[in-house]
Amino acid sequence: MHLKFKILSFIILFSGSFTFAQTSSDWNPIGLTVDGKNMQNGIKAFYQLNKCNNEDVVFIKFINDNTNAVVAEWNDAVFTKEHKWVGNEKGDSKKSLTIGGNVIIIGDCSGISHPELVVKIHDFIKNINDFKSFKTTFFQVTVIKK
Repeated sequence: MHLKFKILSFIILFSGSFTFAQTSSDWNPIGLTVDGKNMQNGIKAFYQLNKCNNEDVVFIKFINDNTNAVVAEWNDAVFTKEHKWVGNEKGDSKKSLTIGGNVIIIGDCSGISHPELVVKIHDFIKNINDFKSFKTTFFQVTVIKK
């Protein structure tokens, strides 16, 4: 019994040192089309409100159902509880990313492999309580021919 407690304590302590305080595992669709669908030209898009190192962020996930790689280009925007779309206050709004064929890419707290998939909320709004949802104000997919 004492050994089980030590092992369990070690697992909890050890695993806690590598977590990034993620608060939710729910992925919400990002409306990419005029009618609000989250798929355009074989790309599905989702977002997740989360925290990285005590900072409110949105993770973006793209799923490429195409067999070819694509270049996705977009502008991030936050929709507030006052029903306003807010663009990035820093001005670096247009993002671009190459996504391999039949690949899923997901933003994470490390931001190493795909920093454009981690959106800092404070670049858009000051208070997280004003956050309603995340969207792109522009989205374009270009297929890379083999």
